[in-house]
Amino acid sequence: MKILTLTLVAFTFLLTSCATNIKHNDVSINKADAKEILLLGTFHYNNPGMDAVKHDVLDVMTDDGQKQLEELADKIVKYKPSKIFVEWNLTEQDKLDKLYQKYLNGTYFEDKNLSDFYRKNEIFQLGFRIAKKLGHRKVYGVDYSNVTMDFEAMMKSMNDAKQQDLQAQLNSTLEEMGKKISKQMATMSLEELYIDDNKPEEVAANIELYNEISVKAGTLENTAGATMVSQWYKRNLLIWSSIQKIVDENDKKVMVLFGGGHTAILDQIVRYNRNWKTADLRKVLNGKYIDIDF
Repeated sequence: MKILTLTLVAFTFLLTSCATNIKHNDVSINKADAKEILLLGTFHYNNPGMDAVKHDVLDVMTDDGQKQLEELADKIVKYKPSKIFVEWNLTEQDKLDKLYQKYLNGTYFEDKNLSDFYRKNEIFQLGFRIAKKLGHRKVYGVDYSNVTMDFEAMMKSMNDAKQQDLQAQLNSTLEEMGKKISKQMATMSLEELYIDDNKPEEVAANIELYNEISVKAGTLENTAGATMVSQWYKRNLLIWSSIQKIVDENDKKVMVLFGGGHTAILDQIVRYNRNWKTADLRKVLNGKYIDIDF
């Protein structure tokens, strides 16, 4: 017990000491030798209506949709990420490997048994496309979708605590986000959508949905809101943990293709990590990284 206590004291001291060296300002953190990560926050091409934010879906299966995907992929290819991580369960990597092999063989879309998800989802339409163009032999699934987030319990805790104003704020925020995305899809190109949805202010709005609204749900004794938010962070920390375990010393630039809610949390994690830095998507798509070798 004494050894355990001393260890905890030492660990606490270490955390405190490290904290004094990292100020809440990106400029104060030396990231000169950091690995770089392109966080490509995305909407789901085959949106089945399961997400909290409801919106119309851009049809990527049209000729124009396919043309835009090709143009977007070609620009990201010039960034040359050495590994691509996608929103696919970590425990089903074997299945993803088989699907990607079919894609490499050119027989993927000939499979008549493929459901709408496997034909339209961004993993296969964009992630696989970029990986094949880069000559990658593997695409990495690093999601932990089995982490339970009890949205209904959070909403019930708001109702029980008579937090009508908070409920109205949450519902209004989700509705406005959905309307905005639907409007964007009707007026913007695929590239413009990605640039707009990955802007710092959009990333911040995604974070605020959890940290400024959901976390307040319930009474002091009922932590359903904070619990749901903690589960969301847990899922994304597990994703981040897997990425770091898979990346090796030869990987200087990698890409993550996940829903925008995930990449918002990952951006928050990377921001104060001296060993990692985020790539500017706008610069990537403008070709500013073409001649850069890290």
